[in-house]
Amino acid sequence: MAGSFNFIYYGLSKKILQHKLHEIDATQADRVVKGCMGCLIQLRDGIHQREMEKKVLHLMEVLERDFS
Repeated sequence: MAGSFNFIYYGLSKKILQHKLHEIDATQADRVVKGCMGCLIQLRDGIHQREMEKKVLHLMEVLERDFS
């Protein structure tokens, strides 16, 4: 839904976010890479709210670092 899911289905979106954050935390990864700006913004906010030591990057940021 081009990033608008979070706004249209706010309650469901928050439930999905909590599940995602739990799964991300379980991986013990220090970075999360997303290609969808809506997902990226939601994850950055969720990680910030939980004070998790994770960095959320857009796929283009990762590719830029690898090829520059």
